[in-house]
Amino acid sequence: MFDEKVFYELFVKLTGNIIKGKVSKNKYMARMIRIGNVNIPGNKNIGVGLSHIYGIGKKFRRPKSLAQQIFQETEINPLIKVGDLNDEQVRLISQKIKEFSIEGELKQKKKQNIVEKIRINC
Repeated sequence: MFDEKVFYELFVKLTGNIIKGKVSKNKYMARMIRIGNVNIPGNKNIGVGLSHIYGIGKKFRRPKSLAQQIFQETEINPLIKVGDLNDEQVRLISQKIKEFSIEGELKQKKKQNIVEKIRINC
């Protein structure tokens, strides 16, 4: 396995880099969540973070957007950082997102629609 001396040297090097500011100490980067098979960085607002998911979209401030629907139904503030969400909030968001077609399922539907349009010469 690991030699104690090598482990100690790596530990000293890492802590030295943290002290010198070479390694990010941002607490939000440590916590990423996975929703809809997409990793969302912890330093983003959840409203912006959900736009990383294909099908949710970037216009989360529009009243009819999927993100706004999710926030209204779950009563979660869209300005909360992803890293600050508790497990219950993550579970609620995941459940609501499963109700919509996103990512692979949506891409597959889009591809099928294109093939169908080509087939009927539209």
